[in-house]
Amino acid sequence: MAIGRSAAIVFINSDSGEEYITVDGNEGDRKNLTAWHGGDELVKAVAAQNKNTIVVVHSVGPLIIESWIEHPNVTA
Repeated sequence: MAIGRSAAIVFINSDSGEEYITVDGNEGDRKNLTAWHGGDELVKAVAAQNKNTIVVVHSVGPLIIESWIEHPNVTA
């Protein structure tokens, strides 16, 4: 769906389970600083298809984004 569009908006997240929810192997608080649900791979896949990829991050704290932040098609 990103091919041929003027822009692609990608939403990624990383949350906190407050010690009662397990998501992506994270029971309660996060064990790492990566995006959940394969968010980093999603950004790279969309950026490979669209020259104007905009990434929106919803996170309870910092994320390591070095794997895609310098991609020439990630514009914001």
